[in-house]
Amino acid sequence: LIAIGIPEDLQLEVVKLLVGMLFKEGGAREVQGSVNDYLVENDSELFFKQCRHTIQALIAWHKWNDVIEVEEGEDPEPHESILIIRMLQLLCEGHFLPNQDIVRAQPNNHASINLLDDFVMYFNALSRIRCRTSTAAAKAVGDVIVEIIQGPCVGNQEHFTLNTELLEIQNRIMRSKVVADCVEEEEIEVKKICLDTI
Repeated sequence: LIAIGIPEDLQLEVVKLLVGMLFKEGGAREVQGSVNDYLVENDSELFFKQCRHTIQALIAWHKWNDVIEVEEGEDPEPHESILIIRMLQLLCEGHFLPNQDIVRAQPNNHASINLLDDFVMYFNALSRIRCRTSTAAAKAVGDVIVEIIQGPCVGNQEHFTLNTELLEIQNRIMRSKVVADCVEEEEIEVKKICLDTI
């Protein structure tokens, strides 16, 4: 049900359900394995196209809204579709290598969609829009990047370092100062994630 052509409100409910099923420290192995079996045994191209479409739509949303000022005492509210980032992170929780690899390449599909590039594009866009909403989203994207390289997942590590600008983006984040409505503790959390990645 997470695929191009399915109504987006239904997809969001499915993502919420899957996040709930996957939410377990160290990984919900049975659920992770079932998802991987389905993605490997069936043509999952529409699933990965939808993940890419959602990430691209999130990037567009942030660019359209630019700096979002959050009132003091309130929490930032990134677009609800960002939950798909959490879902992808939880699919790889506990160094679940089959799902880490399939996020990068789907050898059984007609076309392979490398979501690592989309994560980097999203992280890059967020690093240039300095506000608490972008920081909250950057934390989510940073968390998924950390989760899909741990273990180690050598293929993902190599792709990030050799084929993307992730290290340059992280360098920019590490040097950034607190501006606008940003909160130093939240900015430090994203910087910690950058260090974890390195």
